[in-house]
Amino acid sequence: MANEKKAGTLILSQIRMFNEAKIHFEDVVEKAILDVIDKMLEMFSKDIGWNGEFELAGENSNCWLAPAEWHIAGSEEKAAHKAYFDMETNDGDNDYWTALFCQQGSTGGEAGFMFTVNPKFINIKDWKAHMSKIDSTLISKLKKLDFQPLENGNFFLPVYLEVDQLVKVWENYDETEDIKLTGECLSPLNVALQKLNESWVTFDTMVGSLATTTSSKLGKS
Repeated sequence: MANEKKAGTLILSQIRMFNEAKIHFEDVVEKAILDVIDKMLEMFSKDIGWNGEFELAGENSNCWLAPAEWHIAGSEEKAAHKAYFDMETNDGDNDYWTALFCQQGSTGGEAGFMFTVNPKFINIKDWKAHMSKIDSTLISKLKKLDFQPLENGNFFLPVYLEVDQLVKVWENYDETEDIKLTGECLSPLNVALQKLNESWVTFDTMVGSLATTTSSKLGKS
């Protein structure tokens, strides 16, 4: 409480500066970084034939991708896939995406890719029961790729960006040439995308045994 009071006092005493900083960060800095991440994910998906939507920078932060093999129903929406990789937060819902990517969240949260099985395909309770019978070697393969198994049966792959690298790039940033942001500072995202590509067959094995018993549910939705 004492620290919160001090922080509030500091903010109020410099309210103009903090207000301008917040607006600039949201409208310029964060938007530029997320726009480039969206483009990187879209290019990656097109190159390997995956489906997805890439609007992390949008108002609703709708960003996901999935192998075409996971597509079931006629629609191209996320709900028409039996599983997908969401760009998601892990314990950081109130923080900015950029802060979470840089491990600077207010509560230690992270940002990255969340493997999730479509709840229309199988509910959480049944998925967790299924996971309890999964061959442990499959889980080990995912852990070696830095996926973190979560209690709800999801798997989270964090993406860590270096603040210093972003600062160096931003010093010479030109909003008309945002491809500059895809250099070394965003190389960890490329590494994570390659891990998605390496991991999807393992995930496919994990959900494959469910396909014949549940696919009709999605086809009717």
